[in-house]
Amino acid sequence: MSSPTKSSPTKAMVIDDNDGSPRKSQRFTQALPNADVDTDQDDLDPPGTPQFSQLLPSEPLPEPWRIDWREELHSVLFSHAHHDFLARPYADAELTIQVLVSTQVDETESAKYRKACGLILSAFTMHPRKEEWPDVARDVSEGLAMCVDILTRLKLLPTLIPVLKLIEALVIMIPPFASDLLTAQTSANDAPHVSLFASSLADIVAQHLAPPPADLKEKDKSKDPPPPWDRQKTRLGEAILDVLEALVWQVEPECVLRMTVLVSKPGCMLHLINSGQPPWVVKRALRLHVMFVVHKPLLKFLLGLYDSNGEKEAQYDLARVPLIQRLCGYLILSHRWASHAEIYEMASSIFGFFATLTEVHEEGTSLLVDAIWVIPSLIAFLAHNSARLFEEDDSIVNGSEELRLLAVRSLFRATLLLWHTIRPGRDDAVDLRHQILQAAARDPVQFNGLHHLFILAFGRLSYADPPDWLSPELKDAVTKMAEFARDLLESVVEGPELDNIWEAYHQSDDTDDGVADEEEMARQMNMEVENDD
Repeated sequence: MSSPTKSSPTKAMVIDDNDGSPRKSQRFTQALPNADVDTDQDDLDPPGTPQFSQLLPSEPLPEPWRIDWREELHSVLFSHAHHDFLARPYADAELTIQVLVSTQVDETESAKYRKACGLILSAFTMHPRKEEWPDVARDVSEGLAMCVDILTRLKLLPTLIPVLKLIEALVIMIPPFASDLLTAQTSANDAPHVSLFASSLADIVAQHLAPPPADLKEKDKSKDPPPPWDRQKTRLGEAILDVLEALVWQVEPECVLRMTVLVSKPGCMLHLINSGQPPWVVKRALRLHVMFVVHKPLLKFLLGLYDSNGEKEAQYDLARVPLIQRLCGYLILSHRWASHAEIYEMASSIFGFFATLTEVHEEGTSLLVDAIWVIPSLIAFLAHNSARLFEEDDSIVNGSEELRLLAVRSLFRATLLLWHTIRPGRDDAVDLRHQILQAAARDPVQFNGLHHLFILAFGRLSYADPPDWLSPELKDAVTKMAEFARDLLESVVEGPELDNIWEAYHQSDDTDDGVADEEEMARQMNMEVENDD
């Protein structure tokens, strides 16, 4: 049979992309102009063969597939049930909407609470059509924001926790709902950073998740961890962190500033990364900071350049940003009660925060260089944790493969971050030697002997052989890391001093002698630096 085009050249045809069946074009129905087409009789279809123009038209195509957000909102809202496995069997879990509307509140707030619940329940009957989704989302989000505000002020945690879990589910499953929540109960006259719902979340953290008074800077610290959170506080902490992560992930760009209060209020995000908090809270809050810093409009509030009211701080020292100092504190001292795996995960989040900051902020790299603690804390972290790896710390040698991966990965990320910050070998490279000496002069208590630590850390990373007990993949990572470490080492040490470092790792196969030679060499070089200055 000849091709359809030759047998029927006078009609324009299209091929349906969905099922491959031919159908008559809706756009071109007139005959094509005459053309010189080879129509040899042998190539024509036999008589009686139906042509495309004579075939029955295919079934009309359905409308493009679209999500019915109104139906999705209705389904999640009236089927969600938050279950506390420790409190009651799964079959006894109540619907969250039932818990919400049956909660008894104080008489002073009862009228407002009934109005909020009414907005939620009547949204679908007041706006029954599918195209009225924006109106339904507005009413439900305003009702939920008002309920969270009232429950927060009245401290009704048994109801607040399941409502927060409901909101998390709505935000995750219906992405546009995040921005509706953040703009609920606001008007065109409000400042762009005003949000009732975000303010309620910040208040919950300040009221119920505040850390104990002990902090990293206190001299007298108890060796015993504080008592663990009770079940209700743990559930509240998990619910808050879940909601915050969902909001930051799904928020639309035009609503990012509505989250300002979360990062600028002193009693919110800084509370969550306080060293007195349980390690799992700090670990998740650090990861949340990485998600926040991705949003460029929040950066000036995250760094404390502006307060929660949008006012610029009159006196501000970029070398001493409170958030950056807090993050660097975890690299130097780590968390007192965290496991090794949690410490490495916290460090990876901190490295991710700094790396993202350099990409988002035009002067992000300069900010890291000028900050008093960033470069010294990276060196201190690398010195301590490279010693644990190369000197065969029992916790790593006898630990799981996952722990070894976390250890090597955190060392690699710290080295790579410092390498990108310093940019060794380039015309605009930072004088790392000057940075080390300046840090020791600025804060002799914290950074005394920093040059000694640098020689030890980067001597190991540059010239020591990977430990034999590492997997082949991790050995390759350590070898690649050595290239970046060597660039950094050569930017500080050169000539005969560099040769001495190399010899310290290759003159003897005996590990103990190598470590002793390494430390003696570092001490001598540190004395030479001090004499030069």
